[in-house]
Amino acid sequence: MNWYDHLYVGERAGKRRFAILEGLRQGRWQPEVYVIMPPQSGNNILEILPSVMLLVPPYRDREYRIVGVAVTYWEALEVVRRIIDDLYQRTGGFCLEELIGSKTVPEPETTWGPETAPEPEKAGELKTAPGPEKIPEEKESTMRGELC
Repeated sequence: MNWYDHLYVGERAGKRRFAILEGLRQGRWQPEVYVIMPPQSGNNILEILPSVMLLVPPYRDREYRIVGVAVTYWEALEVVRRIIDDLYQRTGGFCLEELIGSKTVPEPETTWGPETAPEPEKAGELKTAPGPEKIPEEKESTMRGELC
């Protein structure tokens, strides 16, 4: 389990922050504590899980990135709202990886093979700019931001 550098913490969770984080690290039973993390699958922005779920076998052996912590489900919803507000204000969209720099998203790899290698420049040869590309028409959208 790894933690977001600027962990979002609910108001009630902030009062017991150290005890809650230590309990999560040590795998203690904390029935009212909820963790907020990037989704494991699907087209969601965030996922809210009871911390107890991290102790059961399917979840216990996985690596997670915790973005927020709350006590009670309603407080977790408030924390998620704050995260999404920050996300939209800072990035103008809803791509969580841009805000938290998630390590779960693989970096694009560029490989150079004989068929994809750039051609070497020849001395004295002028380069011309490529012609204008056709820009596709934008669809009208009621949503101002976009998902990743």
